[in-house]
Amino acid sequence: MKISSSQMFKEIGKWCFGALAVLLMSNTSQAIAADGASLFAAKCATCHQPLKNSTGPKLKDVRQKWIDGGAKDGSIYQWVNNWSNAAANDPYAQSVSAWSAEKMTFFPELKEDDINAILDWVDAQTAKPDGPPKDPTNIGESEEEGGSWIWIILGITFLIIILAV
Repeated sequence: MKISSSQMFKEIGKWCFGALAVLLMSNTSQAIAADGASLFAAKCATCHQPLKNSTGPKLKDVRQKWIDGGAKDGSIYQWVNNWSNAAANDPYAQSVSAWSAEKMTFFPELKEDDINAILDWVDAQTAKPDGPPKDPTNIGESEEEGGSWIWIILGITFLIIILAV
């Protein structure tokens, strides 16, 4: 049985579409991590570090600390948006406000998903044995290292489409 070129193109098109779908889905988690890193660099890195105390406390596992401390549900998000409202409504948040003489900046523009992206990125940080934790302002390097294979797959896909036509 002979396959016509249009049938072959449809089969190759299905494979290419499937490969592209897998590629896009695999990059979703990387995009979220990149958003968390860039948001951390833009909003938090001035006062916080992931793994050690600074002007503000370290943020690694901070959600669990709030849960273990008895904070009310959603209180940590309210804290990031407006710490004084959180301190007024939650005894644990009130105790956190006494941690430093410096008061946290309000970030009312950050939504719960943004805060989760930041805290997910922070929780993924680990100390390097020979040096300090990852520099949140140097996020471009890891993105470039993982992105080269995307161009290879896209090139092969386009080559297959051109040959099929």
